[in-house]
Amino acid sequence: TKDITFVNGGVYDVNGNLLKTIVPTVALEPTVTLNYSPEAIYTNTTVTLSATVLDGDGMTVEYLVNDEKLSGNKWTPTTAGSYTLTANLVDGTTVKATDSKTVTVKESTLFTVYLEKSSAWTTTYIYCWGGYGNTWPGDKLTATETVNGVDYYKWDFKNIESVNIIFTDNSGNQTADISNVTKTTYYRLKGKTGNPCGHEEVDPTVKPETLV
Repeated sequence: TKDITFVNGGVYDVNGNLLKTIVPTVALEPTVTLNYSPEAIYTNTTVTLSATVLDGDGMTVEYLVNDEKLSGNKWTPTTAGSYTLTANLVDGTTVKATDSKTVTVKESTLFTVYLEKSSAWTTTYIYCWGGYGNTWPGDKLTATETVNGVDYYKWDFKNIESVNIIFTDNSGNQTADISNVTKTTYYRLKGKTGNPCGHEEVDPTVKPETLV
């Protein structure tokens, strides 16, 4: 050909004339990002693993806890401690990309909040925020338990450290904020009407004195 002035990506004819230019395409390296839910992990609860994959068409994702490969994407820890979760992006038998995260598994928690049933309220709700959240007026209390002849509403809180609550009848009567509840606690209403109406903690194991 005649002398050619080099052009990157140039396409020439047999005489060395530039016909067109092709911009070279650089293949991107595939990436994988590990995700898991819930964010706070407790023993004997199921964790779901997932992955965000870029430029990994036709590849598969495998999940590992420490060095043990999972059969799927579910993991239920039975022992508290520190674990390494891993997502591998695999092409055949070759790992093309990987992402790992270290998580802490806490011991499962459970505590219950009780409220002495009030004849002044036809319905009773528990509104919560903090470790557990719901929307106003909250969850309707229906489960009951009798302690020393006194009937209580009850609500269980599982796998949280603390919670803030308000009891309400959703008809204008409610307690003040009850903050940072961290253990099983019994309450009863004082006054029963108003916003806020009164409330107090009680010990249900103490029986009223008997008049002799």
